[in-house]
Amino acid sequence: MIFKGKKGAFIEFKILEYASSNSSGFESDLNWIRFLFKVNTNLEKSESTDSGIMTSELEPFLYWLKDIAEEKEPDNRIFEFFDYYITFELIGNIFNELKIIKISNGSEDKIMDAFLSIDELHEIINELAKEAKKYPYRHSVY
Repeated sequence: MIFKGKKGAFIEFKILEYASSNSSGFESDLNWIRFLFKVNTNLEKSESTDSGIMTSELEPFLYWLKDIAEEKEPDNRIFEFFDYYITFELIGNIFNELKIIKISNGSEDKIMDAFLSIDELHEIINELAKEAKKYPYRHSVY
């Protein structure tokens, strides 16, 4: 998923795999997901992988994005992943066509404002839905 900013800036957020390929152990351990977080702005260029998102967080994030794309006010203007401290915040609309989403890290530092048309937002939603289907909640064999 690519979140575009101004002047060619972007943040790429992509699910890579389950953090644990083993089907044994505690359910909470089985459901962490590794992801890529790539930042390319005039202030920062970085790329990292982490396993700080749970499968159970994908659906709420998907619904949050869908509410924005469908012109509904989300229940909360902020979506924050539990462990990795990435925050997405709806901060504005321009003529109900362009959504502005602030993306921050855990220290509340703004990384970038993403400017997304409804079509771009739908592309992100579709990509996230496909990725979420690949990584359903896994139950322990114990």
